[in-house]
Amino acid sequence: MTRQVFILGDQPLPEGSSKPYALLTANPTKEHHYIAQTEQRQHAHNPQVSPQNQNVYRLPLSLFGTHPHQPHDERKKRKHAAKPAAPPEAASVNIIGNLAAKNLYTLTFVENTGNQYNLESWFNRHESGYEDACEHLRTLPGCCLKTSEASFAKTSKAGLDKTDSVKVPDALWRVLRLKFLGILRNPRSVKVPDALWRVLRLKFLGILRNPRNHQNPFAYRLLQVLRSRLPEAGFEFVSLISRRDPKRIESIMQDFHFSFLGYVNWLSGLYGMLSEGVSQPSLFERLFCAVFAEPQAVKIELFRYPDDTGLCLFGDSGFCLQASSELISIGVNISHDMFAVVHLQAARWHDFKNTFHHDAPKLQGKVKIIDDDQTQRVMFNRLCIRQSHEAVFGRSPNVKDYI
Repeated sequence: MTRQVFILGDQPLPEGSSKPYALLTANPTKEHHYIAQTEQRQHAHNPQVSPQNQNVYRLPLSLFGTHPHQPHDERKKRKHAAKPAAPPEAASVNIIGNLAAKNLYTLTFVENTGNQYNLESWFNRHESGYEDACEHLRTLPGCCLKTSEASFAKTSKAGLDKTDSVKVPDALWRVLRLKFLGILRNPRSVKVPDALWRVLRLKFLGILRNPRNHQNPFAYRLLQVLRSRLPEAGFEFVSLISRRDPKRIESIMQDFHFSFLGYVNWLSGLYGMLSEGVSQPSLFERLFCAVFAEPQAVKIELFRYPDDTGLCLFGDSGFCLQASSELISIGVNISHDMFAVVHLQAARWHDFKNTFHHDAPKLQGKVKIIDDDQTQRVMFNRLCIRQSHEAVFGRSPNVKDYI
């Protein structure tokens, strides 16, 4: 039986079908965000205004002494430019047009209307509820790393010695102090709430749908794993893409360093992995669940900075990565005051990449919640800067607020 990746809303449904799993709904959206607006709004420096007027600060990499990732010929042009570049500055940018490209995910247009078929409705399945999920994560109990051993010893011993009829021996204070610090230093592990699964699912989708990542080795391998289980981009798909405005396609190819065939394969891979006409649940959902199928091989950490104790950046790549022969650590920003790190045993990657398509196991696992760890925050921000392409974004225009 042929797997139908998509069904256009104005086409007749397949005979005998009870539910159009692969249905695409026409819509007027032209600005296609590869980092969702709902994610960016978690960093708005003017959250009190209406969503369409909210802005974030764009900080070019040169502010941090790092040059944007560019092809060799572009670097050469910049090196021999006649005029020196102006000093870099942070700029306030409107979220509606930020980290987006016109008609990036467009399949085709509806004749004589302003509507088009794209991935908007399929992306919305994963974007909806993000703001509520972030608010829920802020309410979870965690551990605070700010209390020092000295302050605990001073306040606790002095207070109890005054009210207790028997003086507490110093030896017992040493034991109690170590026990208490053990609680502080060992983050609280709780069952991963649905809110965090929702956030992580969108973040993993963001890695794959971001056109700046198509040459990133990690994102490329993920796409190849998914593509190995997908039908080839059919004649109909290629034909529809070919009818689009060639100048717009050429602009996308130049902006994100695609060849035409590379762009078609990347786009068809996104449609295929999200389509429930290909697989139910979708191949993307199966891959996401497979990553966390063995909790003993995966470690999840949530870092929070309540009460404005620290600002977190997000980069134009949407993630940062540290990898060794034994461990893969994926860092993702959640909001201006939170980020998460998923540590995956490298051997686990080799296990699930060949079997993920069989089913979608129930999501399970625990997360360690850590508050106010400034060392980890600075390290995360620096990795975001190092692994971004052109800029990072945040709530403040000041470099010192991040690193």
